[in-house]
Amino acid sequence: MASTTKKKPASFAASFASGSLSGAFSTLLFQPLDLAKTRLQVRRPSSGTGAPLSGPQPPTGAIGVMVDVVRKENVAGLWKGLTPSLVRTVPGVGLYFSILHGIQYSLLPSNQTPSPVVAGGIAAVARGVTCATLLPFTVVKTRFESGSFHYRNVYHAMCSMQRREGFRSLYSGMLATLLRDVPSSSLYYTFYTASKSYAKDHYPGEHLRKINMVCAMYSACMACIMTHPVDVVKTRLQTDGSHTKGTIPVARAMFQEEGLSAFFRGAQARIARRSCVIGLSWTVYEAVISFVSSVL
Repeated sequence: MASTTKKKPASFAASFASGSLSGAFSTLLFQPLDLAKTRLQVRRPSSGTGAPLSGPQPPTGAIGVMVDVVRKENVAGLWKGLTPSLVRTVPGVGLYFSILHGIQYSLLPSNQTPSPVVAGGIAAVARGVTCATLLPFTVVKTRFESGSFHYRNVYHAMCSMQRREGFRSLYSGMLATLLRDVPSSSLYYTFYTASKSYAKDHYPGEHLRKINMVCAMYSACMACIMTHPVDVVKTRLQTDGSHTKGTIPVARAMFQEEGLSAFFRGAQARIARRSCVIGLSWTVYEAVISFVSSVL
């Protein structure tokens, strides 16, 4: 007879630690793709009239951008913005997973998988709280990656921004960031829960970690495609010093001056990075949580 003993869910601390570990590792590994995405998004490839700019044209793809960075700034230049990325990601991923874990186990029995709709709602709340808490580090990270600012470190960047642009600059792009992250996390967790449930029903006990990674990467790809346009707007707001203009005016100006294609600039780099980061993060997270739960 199968045991009816219910497993004790992993603690808040275990969720935070495993989320932080997976976030740190994936950030270190895939930072160059994030930098390439930001460089592509801040670039204006044509003049206001739509005519091509004269002179040598900058690289248009992620690989070209990374090669260009290595040639001009050396290999270490690919990891520009790593420090604010880690400062944001390590506690950020840990906080996100902790809130996700806490809400899920407060609302549902420990062995029950939430429905896609419930999963999406839980993820939206967790991401909204995390995003609002750590937004200043997101702004600093984006500025470091853009290559247009020359701050010495995170502290210097925040002090300079507050002194020259005001405290509000640390929260520039807040609405755009929430419009990107909250729907993205909700869509991701909805896709992930549904695809993992399907995989478990059709492939029970077979290569569970590989299935989790595939489900995570597929879900991240779908969420990225749906939320990429607002990611470009967010990057412009955080690097142009246009935090006083607002999300709608910046998006309107982009469409009028650069066309619809501007909203998909850097999409390939972002999709590749997010798919790899989330696939790795969720695989590590679930492995650690499964181990902790088994020994409690």
